[in-house]
Amino acid sequence: MALYDHRSFTHGGKWWVAEVHGRSGGGWGPGPHAVTDDMVVFTCLTETNLPSRTAQIPAGKLNMMNHQAIGRFLTIAQPISGRLDMAPYNTPDESEFPGAPIVVDDEQLRWIVTERLTGPQSTDRGIDAVIDAICLDDSALRRTIFQQSASSYEDFSGYLGDNAARELVLAVKSTFEDIQPFESA
Repeated sequence: MALYDHRSFTHGGKWWVAEVHGRSGGGWGPGPHAVTDDMVVFTCLTETNLPSRTAQIPAGKLNMMNHQAIGRFLTIAQPISGRLDMAPYNTPDESEFPGAPIVVDDEQLRWIVTERLTGPQSTDRGIDAVIDAICLDDSALRRTIFQQSASSYEDFSGYLGDNAARELVLAVKSTFEDIQPFESA
């Protein structure tokens, strides 16, 4: 992943931003840092009096780890002197999805699952519709699923009923890695 990868998420009732600010052995705090690590800065958005924190994570994994994993890295992150202000520029807004039902998963994360038809250019390539599964509490947790038939999700929903969106959320969540802090050298 690139320098300045960015993620907004909730943890412990607070909103945080995590951003990569060092790579390939560089970064704040005691070193040396392995070239396989990224240095991530965490800044709390809801309590502006808290200093920023840093942690080393496996390179390129900031937006690939699951919600529990980012929480573990935040928990072990070490405070720095001062604060690096950041903005949650990629956080989904519930108001962007008026009327869409919210699915709450087993971690109490809120999700929106929407379906939309594609334009003629996509239809020419065999894609009639896409499903977006978007977590409202963690900007990295999202996927777009391409459908060859606009009725695919309707068929899926007809088969699973009210559990269709929940099952889709579980499938999306399974694509993110459960990384432990000790895996970072």
